[in-house]
Amino acid sequence: MTCAEVKREADRLAAGLLSIGVGRGDVVAWVVSTRPEWIALGFAVAKIGAVALPLIPLYFWSSYDDIVSKVMAKVKVKVFLIENFPATEDFEGTLSFLKRAFPETTSQKTRGLTFDTMPSLKSIVIVGDKNHEDAFYNLKDIQSLGDDDTARGRVQEAQSHSDCHDAVMLVLTSASSLFGDASGPEPLVKYWVLGWKNSKYSTHVIPRELVFDNTLFLLFVNT
Repeated sequence: MTCAEVKREADRLAAGLLSIGVGRGDVVAWVVSTRPEWIALGFAVAKIGAVALPLIPLYFWSSYDDIVSKVMAKVKVKVFLIENFPATEDFEGTLSFLKRAFPETTSQKTRGLTFDTMPSLKSIVIVGDKNHEDAFYNLKDIQSLGDDDTARGRVQEAQSHSDCHDAVMLVLTSASSLFGDASGPEPLVKYWVLGWKNSKYSTHVIPRELVFDNTLFLLFVNT
């Protein structure tokens, strides 16, 4: 994709996300492999002042029960995008997982969902083949919602209300790849972060309940 194509796609997705209720400060999580949509989503979420929570598929699928209950619920994810991975001998498949993790989707036929275990979650969006029930959006639906001029105008309005200190992205990481360990050299790149457990680089301290096992939250902001 060219830079111009990324911008156009980000604008469409940003407008579509606004259309389904995402606003400034809302958390948008996704489990998507290395595909162009990942890049466009990151820019789209930032454009409207929301906060991205990208989850690495391998890590998510190895610990999804804990991530859903201990991470996504705690940071109050509002929209969850997930790639439509097919079922295999070793994997139940995305749709089966969603029905098990969010049993409400089996009975609700509207896309404005309500979850007892995660009240903040309002929409689930499938990325990939559209072979699912009406309870889920498809990414193409979100893109289509962003095609009209009115929706694009709302993106510009949302951007006008954004601030250079707005949070951009939450990341689950051990932080060693970014900041090194205590015995290693000083890191080449530093970020403003909300904080993490037992780290000399912390600028603020997050609540202990947001620490998931040995994995830590970093909060990237526009600086």
